[in-house]
Amino acid sequence: MIKLEALRSLVAEQLTAGHIETSTSPWNSPVFVIKKKSGKWKLLVDLREVNKCIEPMGGLQLGLPSPAMIPQTWSITVIDLKDCFLTIPLQPQDKAKFAFTVPTYNHQQPVERYQWTDLPQGMINSPTLCQEFVARALTPVRQLFPQFILYHYMDDLLLAAPNREQKAPFYHKVLEALKAFGLQVAPEKIQEEFPYSYLGSTLESTQIRPQKIQIRRDHLKTLNDFQKLLGDINWLRPSIGIPTYRLCHLFGTLEGDRALNGPRQLSPQAAKELSYVEQRISQGFLSYLNPQKSVQLILFQTPHSPTGVISQDVAILEWLSLSNQTNKKLQTYIDKIALLIAKGGTRVLQLTGQEPQEITTQLTNAQVSKGFQFNEEWQLALADYPGKLSNHYPHSKLFDFLRQTSVVITNVISHTPVSGITAFIDANKTSEGYWTDQQYKVLPHSFSSVQLAELWAITLALQEFNTVPLNIVSDSRYATLSCSILPDVDLPLFSRSSIDKLFLRAQQLLLQRHDPVYICHV
Repeated sequence: MIKLEALRSLVAEQLTAGHIETSTSPWNSPVFVIKKKSGKWKLLVDLREVNKCIEPMGGLQLGLPSPAMIPQTWSITVIDLKDCFLTIPLQPQDKAKFAFTVPTYNHQQPVERYQWTDLPQGMINSPTLCQEFVARALTPVRQLFPQFILYHYMDDLLLAAPNREQKAPFYHKVLEALKAFGLQVAPEKIQEEFPYSYLGSTLESTQIRPQKIQIRRDHLKTLNDFQKLLGDINWLRPSIGIPTYRLCHLFGTLEGDRALNGPRQLSPQAAKELSYVEQRISQGFLSYLNPQKSVQLILFQTPHSPTGVISQDVAILEWLSLSNQTNKKLQTYIDKIALLIAKGGTRVLQLTGQEPQEITTQLTNAQVSKGFQFNEEWQLALADYPGKLSNHYPHSKLFDFLRQTSVVITNVISHTPVSGITAFIDANKTSEGYWTDQQYKVLPHSFSSVQLAELWAITLALQEFNTVPLNIVSDSRYATLSCSILPDVDLPLFSRSSIDKLFLRAQQLLLQRHDPVYICHV
């Protein structure tokens, strides 16, 4: 009874406002009300069946505008549009498809049927149509003031100009353009002074901080709970800078049973990582753009995978990291550096319209040269890069700390034959082994494939000849290529299949060596 009365009250409000009208349409979507945290009721129409009949338009805006691109000292105004969807009228022929019914108890009277006259929430294309409608309203203003900033994301607008005097006519033209299209500004949500609340960030006078949130641990009980948590953390990472290795145990909770309601627990190690995330949320910040300085890309060789920043000297505009999941089973650290360079270069181009003037890594000139010679990912990332490659870092406590905790890239793998023992590797379905001019070893195996047996035979040779230079010759391209990159690969922390165990053992033997190894496929 309470919900029905709330529904009737909300329907009366929408009818008075002109957002709905009475209907005789045969279409009929379910309608219900929910109580918000404020105690007020909200009207919702379930349009899933209607959405099945509509061709999705797709998104027009594939990311959020970065407030870090606002020049330092510029004057800012943030505007929220009021009931954006409900100010966009539907075409008359489409209104009937968005009808719904207000029921009665015990069939004591005919039901009341209504249909939306304006863009309804829950329709699959409503967000896209809203973006397009607002963008169309703002186009003349953009053309009139191309030198100023006008960020538009859904119903949030941000205006910026060098000072208040220049911003005033710009601001008034924006209001006029919105009014001409029937769009209303929520007066109570116009922000004219620091700090501004904008798209999950707090804009202070000299820096940009993530809005403070508290992570609830008592709700983390299923796979889906941890998926949502890590989705939120990944959304924050460009603002607060969390290296991937500081989240490895949290990512580990996603392993195992794939059922969304599958049980999960927050391990002590994952709890520590969550505390670190909360610390970064409270301490992390970004800087505003300095138009007088160039933008550069700086990479740090953090454990597991590199971490990057888009910066101007020590002023950080955005943090960069790679996905925890990789497309390759074995991916070298140089591969990861190259992939992050490619990602960072694309991101700088998106933000500024230009490539970074300088890319800084911890690699030596010899390692860079080797990357151009032997690493395909490196070649693809930097083949046409017009800027400067450097290994000289700006001085800051944070940058110095990240460099001190970096991974040192060393490798005993030789690209040419070495002066030492040559071991020939072979395997079949039942046995595997190695031969040298002085000795041989053949053992039975129970592996499911000859490739795995070849890999195990290489491991035996590495174990037997661990104190001398060694040449390994095998007819398994898979085994030789895998072993040649193993010293630089970060193997899965939690997955322990048969092949993972073989890779791990071979990697341990290679990392323990002091003498070079040449691995050849014939």
